[in-house]
Order: sequence, then structure tokens, then C-alpha cells
Amino acid sequence: MYSNDFSACLPILEKHNCEYEVLAEDKEFRGLFFQNEDMKRNFEAYPEIVLLDGTYKLLNFNGVVYLFIVEDSIGSSEIIAVGILVGEIKEYVNWLISTFKSISYASTHFLC
Repeated sequence: MYSNDFSACLPILEKHNCEYEVLAEDKEFRGLFFQNEDMKRNFEAYPEIVLLDGTYKLLNFNGVVYLFIVEDSIGSSEIIAVGILVGEIKEYVNWLISTFKSISYASTHFLC
């Protein structure tokens, strides 16, 4: 059975060594950003262009799943971060992008 119990996903993210941030307003879930070590390595290897794509009504609460993507050296897409928002609201999208920048650029040592 599927549930909208957001707190149930946090142990899974922790189990897979994901770094994550949660957006809440008045103790209500509004967004989630997460990134694991493989995603960070892909970003570190191909930081030139970052694409952001949203898929709507994918989850049972009709949220938006955003994928941060880069293209590798053979033209394949690599996911470098994931965001989930309750809606496409400017403030939420700004939070998602700012969170990506603060986490990804702070922990990355670009290859030269």
C-alpha cells in the first residue's frame, strides 16, 4: 500500500548515503532535495551544463519530480540530483535550485 508519509522515506535516503534537505511551511511538507555520492561524482565529472526537467503528477499526491541532469562524454544523460515539490510554485523552485547549488558546489572538487 502506498502512503504519503514523508517521514518514511528519510531512513531510505540515509541508508543510501544521500545528502538531503527538506522544505516545510508550517510543519507541512513542501519539498525534498536529495543527492547520493554517484550523483555528486557525475556532476563533478560533467559540470559544464546542468539541465532541469520536471515530471508532473508522478506521485500519488500529484507532486512534481525534478531531475537535475548532465550529459556525459558519450551523450548519455546522468542524474546528478533529484527534487520533489508539492507544486510548481516560484518560491519552491527557487529553493530547489538554491539547495542544489549550495550542496553540489560546496561538496564538489571539479576535475581539471
